[in-house]
Amino acid sequence: MTPGAFAQRLARVRREPTLAHLSAVRVTGCLVEPAHIHTRPVIGASGQVQAWLHLLLQPAQGLPYRAELYLGTTPAERAAADAALPLLRTGALVSVAGDSLSYCADHGRAVLRVHRARDLVIPEGEPTPNPRPEEG
Repeated sequence: MTPGAFAQRLARVRREPTLAHLSAVRVTGCLVEPAHIHTRPVIGASGQVQAWLHLLLQPAQGLPYRAELYLGTTPAERAAADAALPLLRTGALVSVAGDSLSYCADHGRAVLRVHRARDLVIPEGEPTPNPRPEEG
């Protein structure tokens, strides 16, 4: 598949306004584990929480990338992210833009952290592999 054909098949899922072509880095790889949503309390705002999407992706070569995408504070933003989770299973091909990379340890493994991750791209129409082989 040519790079142009691949780019035409990508569907963009945006959580914050960006100019993707101005991003300092863009990383692509397969998810090592299913994506998950984590919430954190907003400092100074009682009862309000921020939602973050956590991704760990492995490129064709090199260290894996850890990215956290800010989803927002409203229930509607959280619901939209929940709807995208079935596409973000182990083995799914994704691409994320960010400002920079840094080396860090993540639960005992070396990873490259994507700072200010944004502009998540999920291939459209590609079946997401079943992480468990069917028995029988």
